Amino acid sequence: MRTMALTMATTLLMMVTWPAWATERSFLIVASGIGGEPVYNEKFAEWSKTMIDAAVYRMSIPRQRIVYLAETGTDGADAESRKSELEFAIDRFASSAEAGDVVFLLLIGHGTARGDRLLFNLPGPDLSATELAAMLERHSDIRWIIVNGAPSSGPFIQALSGPNRIVITATASAAERYHTVFPEHFIGAYAEPGADSDKNGRVSVLEAFTFAKREVERSYDEAATLQSEHAVLDDSDALAQRTYLQSDRTQYSDAIPEPELTRLLTDRAQLEQRIASLVAMKSLYDPVIYDDRLEELLVQFALVHRALRPAEVVQ
Repeated sequence: MRTMALTMATTLLMMVTWPAWATERSFLIVASGIGGEPVYNEKFAEWSKTMIDAAVYRMSIPRQRIVYLAETGTDGADAESRKSELEFAIDRFASSAEAGDVVFLLLIGHGTARGDRLLFNLPGPDLSATELAAMLERHSDIRWIIVNGAPSSGPFIQALSGPNRIVITATASAAERYHTVFPEHFIGAYAEPGADSDKNGRVSVLEAFTFAKREVERSYDEAATLQSEHAVLDDSDALAQRTYLQSDRTQYSDAIPEPELTRLLTDRAQLEQRIASLVAMKSLYDPVIYDDRLEELLVQFALVHRALRPAEVVQ
């Protein structure tokens, strides 16, 4: 019986070594830059709308917490994707966000590198990496997800990297300057089934990134062409593994009434933290005592987790 319990405990430990952050609300900014040609105008618009639809209909993010900026400011866009409008959207959502909230900025378009100036191409003045860093620095207390899906976007990592941030670029360097397909597949991770590798009912940022990288490689292989883009992810403390755009509550609210839902989510968060603390101090414990305490906590976690699991992922 004890062997079975420890086996179950080992499996559950894989789930809670990095506790998921409790995402209360997500804010999304989609900025689609200059297409330059009709084919890119259409692609950028399609990708943007797919991401927004996924946010609204799959992740239950209210439309009022989404800003869509496009080159012409038409066809469903909230405004033109000018630098001033992007700065306004960043300030607006960052000012509204509270502890536990996430602000996700997705840049779709073309990018260029002119000497040491790294640019995302917008109508009017382009957006430089240092300018975006300054916009975000005013709100350093916010948890940011920044995805630059443009060519030559790699150096944005160095400009934007910092605590409490996840930064993703479609390319590894400024030299990778050809059209990228990474945004299509990264968005597809949220818009279609297949990216939820741990089957917990939600897609983490790391799962979306891993899915997109795999699909980018597959698309180049199928086309029998040399891969000209290599996406990069930068974060601290494994944030991407435990950060989601979809709130816990969107999975459970229909099935579990309040205040039971709040109680279960609170119990789970507390158990995750207790398990993580115990694991971090493992070397201070006698092995037998450590195993007993870990088993006790993981069994409690298993019971709460089972009570919370959405019907669609229960095996």
